[in-house]
Amino acid sequence: EGRISDISIVSEEERRHRETLGHGPDLDVATVGFHLSIFAAALAHPHKVAVTCGDTHLTYAELVHRARACAHELSEKGVREGERVALLLNRSCDTVVAMLAVAMVGAAYVPIDTTHPQERIDAILRDATPALVLGHSEALAGLSGGNIQILDFDAVDQSRNTADLNVYAPEPDDLAYIIYTSGSTGAPKGVEVTHLGLSNLLGSVERTLDLDASDVFVAATSVSFDISGLELLGPLVRGATTVIATGDTARNPIELSALIAGVKATVFQGTPSALALLKEIGWAPTEGLKLLVGGEALPKTLHHWLVATDAVAWNMYGPTETTIWSSCWPITAAAQVSLGAPLHNTQLHVLDEHGRISPTNVPGELLIGGVGVARGYRNLSELTAERFITDPIRGIRLFRTGDMAKVMHDGTLVFLGRRDTQIKLNGFRIELDEVEHALERHPAVAKAVAVLDNHREDEVRLIAAYEGRNTDPAELRRFVAQYLPDYAVPARFGHVEELPRSKAGKIDRNALPLAPAEVV
Repeated sequence: EGRISDISIVSEEERRHRETLGHGPDLDVATVGFHLSIFAAALAHPHKVAVTCGDTHLTYAELVHRARACAHELSEKGVREGERVALLLNRSCDTVVAMLAVAMVGAAYVPIDTTHPQERIDAILRDATPALVLGHSEALAGLSGGNIQILDFDAVDQSRNTADLNVYAPEPDDLAYIIYTSGSTGAPKGVEVTHLGLSNLLGSVERTLDLDASDVFVAATSVSFDISGLELLGPLVRGATTVIATGDTARNPIELSALIAGVKATVFQGTPSALALLKEIGWAPTEGLKLLVGGEALPKTLHHWLVATDAVAWNMYGPTETTIWSSCWPITAAAQVSLGAPLHNTQLHVLDEHGRISPTNVPGELLIGGVGVARGYRNLSELTAERFITDPIRGIRLFRTGDMAKVMHDGTLVFLGRRDTQIKLNGFRIELDEVEHALERHPAVAKAVAVLDNHREDEVRLIAAYEGRNTDPAELRRFVAQYLPDYAVPARFGHVEELPRSKAGKIDRNALPLAPAEVV
């Protein structure tokens, strides 16, 4: 576990100030292990619909039966507690079945979006070293081979007797899942999330939003985005219903709005970008629908629209490394958008560069503590030591978010942007370094820089500039799409004779001459 030398000893007054942004020791996680909570819900509501996608509808009894059959198969394949199982499944009820099955045998699931480039999928599998890849046949067919053990989900015998299956009860620090985010080295990095962190998040959101068994939660997020875990599993721990939007529906705001209305959804989670698309087609939240808005900064225009529609909505905040969400704020007519209050068993600290509490209205880095803090990054010990640190005052682990924030006079916590080159676009976290690494693999590109283009009022785009041989943008787009998911492929490419540099010889992103007219 890493320590940071520049967190100084703080005064008693500062110590008390730290507690004002955290709930303190309020640990009350009834059950550690999401699958055990879902089993309890199944006992209470065996014939109620648990999860649905398209024409498939599974009751709680059917969901648990299928998961037990799959877990039995995993066990026979040699999957043991503490190992990892990669999931290569199309958007369907099967994803939830697989998550439950993996947890039953004590392994951690590694969700992978089947629409991502094969190169990225292979990179994740190399790093995660799963004991087995569980997927649909068409996704498994693309694997590069080697010693990877695979299991075709459709080949699992659903009729088998599973009475002898021993369901694993996890320890708090056992891994629930590993999810891969954009990495600054050019390769995705895996965040290791514990069962305690996940169970705490699911329970805290349930209490904060007052969710119960009558709720219907529409899930429209890719499994490669950590908030999908809340959509898929959150409703089920309370006996509610998860409605999974198919891939086509999730990408089409007209179809998505029809789904939300058709199933009489009571909860929908979306990024500001997703809600903006719904707003453009004339959709508005109806009475009885709760909205969770997060994954990127909430624009003022969307904030005003939500207030005008009388939406019951929360602004959610949290990095992947602290388990999905860490704080939330009921969206009101307040002039300033807030990150809100921490969820249960979570603490927020705004610290200056020396590790001291930043005074009111003075910017600092936001650090997060609590049971949601992940173990660290898989196979990246140095980066883990740098970002996951120990506060010497209380001996607790903190995650350095890299987000800048400040505490206002009224106690409001305001997000101010990043201190590095990480960005959020359409809710997805993107390391600009990863985009640049991919582009620089092209033989015509000597040096590349990726930036957000904010010139257009109606659209924020990821664009790239490069030195080297002027090349057809379509060729560059096809090339980087081999390594990057769709959301990280630049919308435009611009060739320049020389990228602007500072006196120290470093690329000066702020000096890039990339007005929209100059980018093709």
